[in-house]
Amino acid sequence: MKKIIFISIIGVLALILGVFFLFFNTYTISGKVVDLVNKEAVEGIEVSFEKIISITNKEGVFQLKNIKKYQSGVIKIKVPTGYEELTPITLRGNVQNIEISPSLKTMVTRLNYAIRNGQHDYLWDYMHPDDQAYWESKEKYSTVFKKIKNIKAEAGLVETAKLEIGENIRKLDTWTHEITEKKYINVMEVPMEAKINGNDNGIQLQYYQKIDGIWRYFTESNKETLQKIINAYEK
Repeated sequence: MKKIIFISIIGVLALILGVFFLFFNTYTISGKVVDLVNKEAVEGIEVSFEKIISITNKEGVFQLKNIKKYQSGVIKIKVPTGYEELTPITLRGNVQNIEISPSLKTMVTRLNYAIRNGQHDYLWDYMHPDDQAYWESKEKYSTVFKKIKNIKAEAGLVETAKLEIGENIRKLDTWTHEITEKKYINVMEVPMEAKINGNDNGIQLQYYQKIDGIWRYFTESNKETLQKIINAYEK
């Protein structure tokens, strides 16, 4: 009888300890939020699991503390303006990096800033892969545009149009590249209002396609035409 009672007590204690471990043992999930394009940390992002909330610091790091062992669910990320919505992440161990993707307008703004400032290396990195093949290499691409910039400067054409995103961005189910004549699907057409010294200078159309979560642009310049200008100038 005593043996039975002893075994029963052990069983009850084991059950109590199991319940205690399940309901009161907690752990922490940590991770980092980065920009998918430039891989830089993003500060001030709200990351949450149920009522547990963490805000990313300057290094993009967050910590969700005191998660119960028995809890399940998803981690939600409240993305800031300029980024695309992110699907909630199923709860698991350490999350590692969470990559948030810049929106189309954000990428257009970044790329047009690079255009205005002659940042050809940056432009090359986010050019559509097919257009990179068209230009052959970053070095050739950069060399052509540096020469064109010098020609414009010597001709007194130093003012570069400031481009602002216009209205009526359209999704094109099919689109043919005017330069390479290749056909594409699901391409975004973005009208850009060109302004010089505050004056309107017409509308330019730019085209983008998303590849691996990143909006990449199609080149607007014909390398043969630009090379003819360079050859004529160098003669």
